[in-house]
Amino acid sequence: MPQLYRFTRDSSNAIDYRRAIALGFTVGISNPKDLLFFGALFPNFIDLGQPQWSQFAILALTWVTVDLAAMTTYASVGSTVSRWFGTPRRVRVFNRTTGGLFVAAGGALATSHR
Repeated sequence: MPQLYRFTRDSSNAIDYRRAIALGFTVGISNPKDLLFFGALFPNFIDLGQPQWSQFAILALTWVTVDLAAMTTYASVGSTVSRWFGTPRRVRVFNRTTGGLFVAAGGALATSHR
């Protein structure tokens, strides 16, 4: 059974952020989908007439920068949204609203014609 970690500063079972980053990197680098994605994407931007390692480094650093910005944005939005869901009433309203939207989308799909 995998151990779940809490990344809070005052928790007794918290691990340090370096360990969390190393764990995330290990999971990401061992993901076969990522390996296939980068194996298909990067060669399209590599000029075989130029030094390849420097081109690869630029592509990798660009990807890390973009990914870090996106994940930081997701975490920030997630933190804000999780505070909004602090009351059971708001969770219930959200569940009913999204459930209604899914029922409406299903109804529209069921009545659509080609």
